[in-house]
Amino acid sequence: MQPTLPFHQFIKERRQDLGLGRAELAALVGCATTTLASLEQGIRRPSRALAERLAQFLAIPSADREAFVRAARVPLANSGQRIDYDAPVGSPAVQQFPPAARTAQNAEPLLMYLGPLIGRDLELQQLKEQVLRPTTRLVTLIGSGGVGKTHLALRLASEIAQHFTAGVSFVALSNQDDAARLPAVILEELRLLLSQSEPSLEQLIDVLRSHELLLVLDNLEHLVECVPLLGRLLTACPRLKLLITSRFALQLHSEIIFSLAPLACPDPDDAPLDMEQLVGWTLGFSAVQLFVRRAQMASATFQLTVTNAPIVAEICRRLDGLPLAIILAAARVRGLGPAQLLARLGERLPFLTSGGVDLPARQRSLQGLIDWSYNLLDPAEQQTFRQVAIFRGRWTLEEAEAICLRPKPGYAELMIFVVSLLNKSLIKEHPGEEHSSFQMLELLREYALQRLTEQGEEQALRDRHARYYLALVEEAEPLLTRPEQEHWLNRLAACHDNLRGALEWLLAQGDAEGALRFTGAVWKFWQFRHFLYEGRRWLEAALELDRSQGRPPSRLRSKAAWAAGWLTNDLQQVDAARVLFDSSLQAARAVDDPRSIGLALQGVGQVAVRYKEYLRATTCFEQSIQIFVALGDLEELAWSRNHLAQVFFRQGDDQRALALLLECQATFSSLGHRWGMLLIMQHIGQIQLIQGQHQPARTVFEEVRNLALELGDQRHVAEMTGSIGWSYVEQGDYGRAVPLLEEAINTLRILKANNRRWVLLARGRLQMAAGDYQEALASFDEARRLAAEEHDTAFECPVLFYMGLGEHRLGQVDRALDYFHAGLSLARSDQQRATTAAASATLAVVVAR
Repeated sequence: MQPTLPFHQFIKERRQDLGLGRAELAALVGCATTTLASLEQGIRRPSRALAERLAQFLAIPSADREAFVRAARVPLANSGQRIDYDAPVGSPAVQQFPPAARTAQNAEPLLMYLGPLIGRDLELQQLKEQVLRPTTRLVTLIGSGGVGKTHLALRLASEIAQHFTAGVSFVALSNQDDAARLPAVILEELRLLLSQSEPSLEQLIDVLRSHELLLVLDNLEHLVECVPLLGRLLTACPRLKLLITSRFALQLHSEIIFSLAPLACPDPDDAPLDMEQLVGWTLGFSAVQLFVRRAQMASATFQLTVTNAPIVAEICRRLDGLPLAIILAAARVRGLGPAQLLARLGERLPFLTSGGVDLPARQRSLQGLIDWSYNLLDPAEQQTFRQVAIFRGRWTLEEAEAICLRPKPGYAELMIFVVSLLNKSLIKEHPGEEHSSFQMLELLREYALQRLTEQGEEQALRDRHARYYLALVEEAEPLLTRPEQEHWLNRLAACHDNLRGALEWLLAQGDAEGALRFTGAVWKFWQFRHFLYEGRRWLEAALELDRSQGRPPSRLRSKAAWAAGWLTNDLQQVDAARVLFDSSLQAARAVDDPRSIGLALQGVGQVAVRYKEYLRATTCFEQSIQIFVALGDLEELAWSRNHLAQVFFRQGDDQRALALLLECQATFSSLGHRWGMLLIMQHIGQIQLIQGQHQPARTVFEEVRNLALELGDQRHVAEMTGSIGWSYVEQGDYGRAVPLLEEAINTLRILKANNRRWVLLARGRLQMAAGDYQEALASFDEARRLAAEEHDTAFECPVLFYMGLGEHRLGQVDRALDYFHAGLSLARSDQQRATTAAASATLAVVVAR
């Protein structure tokens, strides 16, 4: 008999080879950790039942289990007894393969403690098809640490073993640090190593050459020196297939790369408005399914509810859908609950530790898992990894080249390092038509930022980051209203997260001038892409910092207050907008800057229109027109004329309004100002609709909608959809009107846009036509509330008119008269002649009846 290893030494090394901690194996076999420690030290022997469980969870092949149990039961007095599997004396270092029918038995114990594979049905099927394809020799399953590569590979191994005559063997490499020992490690896993001599690659080839086997090598990324060996093995063994799990590709010519992404997470912007659908919708995402399962393991009473579903969704999103992070977080539900858990995720890495005994030792801490990846990088790669973490969201090579600190690589060298990080699954790529962008998972980014701080690089790098994006938005500002508008809007949208990061830094550093410059340059992007609330918050923060430092009035302050005023006006918060515009005008006059004065007058005049102060509004707009004529500023001259046209329109002078709008249209067209064209055409279409020119108005609205689609302006897309629907209502074509109006209302409600009021009015008219008077009154009432919030009496009058009609149809004549009288009084006070005539005629009809 040729001795191999003493029993106690064998079970210890076997456990380590499988990546099992002592506590993990003890939990699996149902004994105390101290008992297992005694067994591994050779001072205790297991019962037969315990020995059988050890054989099962140490993945001892079925044919060898009885020999294993016999060796385990040898009395301590004969502790020198060694495990052998009846190998003849004088046999070679390795046995002939296969000694028994091979299966994926060594994967089963690992699968038992990993549990079911959640959210990977598609990936499992795709991977299975790829591995079983006759031409496939090598598949490398790559992905970031904690993404679930091992679990997927184990599940695959357990399902396709029957497709290989020699079966499937799973080899865990996380505890191996010597690439030269790979042949021995594989033979040990195959239970073919019979002597203490170290086998060679040639011996491994001799064993495997003629056999059909799938060999799964798990966690290969730290044994890069063995890659050429694998190439030789594949060449010499034509029926062998390899499935590798790694954080980077091997770069072998026969390699097929299978990238494993994190689990899908809910996007709160896509959440259903109906709360009854929320739980089911949230559970449709694999990240949430995993969280719920693991949370229920920690607390049997945990359930996903309408209350906690948005919180759980946000937890999964904050954890990047990374399975290991979700498992570690869900284990804390028992002591914290979802809301408290989310609150603790400000610093995720220190929090996500102490995984349960059902996790491999190397995965009990997310910090430790990322440490592993970071330590495999060379110094230049580590520096690149740290420094690109300064970016939020996506970034390009050009941006990284401009911002990374000196001594820094040139573009070509940087590209090499970035591609290396990409290949090692530390960043991900977003291919684009012109160029690719890159992004780091937030958990990895948090780790890299810690390292950046430790290296003393953060302050300088954040300064460079903020200055770069300040220069970018100032370059973009004049082009946001020119033919290049779409390009620059898309570019700013692509780096919006980085704009936020730069602004946060400027504010945190007390750089009031930089913050005012930044917000004053980028505000039109916020307006065009409907980030109204967010944009106003940034502008107000910059203004507050400026005031808190006791700085004197400036052109920058005037501009920021003016921009904040327009965003606030767009939010229909007229009182707050008036304060901001007045502040802008005060600062502009203090520094005697004509252009700033002209801009502020536009805002002050706009608020005056909303308060029906038409004389004051006209004065403001006429003064601003004079200023911009003198300055030769055609763009702002057109805007001032547009505002004056709105005064004429409100006062019922459609012809003067239309004449001014046509002048503005010509100016904006000559400037290539697509946003200006959009608004002017919208106003022209509204006048045409009021005048009963339904088809011309519809044509204009369709042109505006197409332009809004090109500019990514969802609010105006919805408004124009509603306007087209309204035109059909005016013509009595309710069949075409209904879907258009419902689409517009839903979109505007999601955008939280108060200007959905007129779409609600149109829907109410449809409900009236269908005889649904109560529903119509509900629509009219919501539209009236929105109109009152924004002081839009021109709109409130017809709403009151229709509410009166609805009440009259229900037989509530007294209430109908009240609405008609209120509408008539409001119309007269607002000098709305058309509305007054309509209300008077209707009132007369009701009274006569």
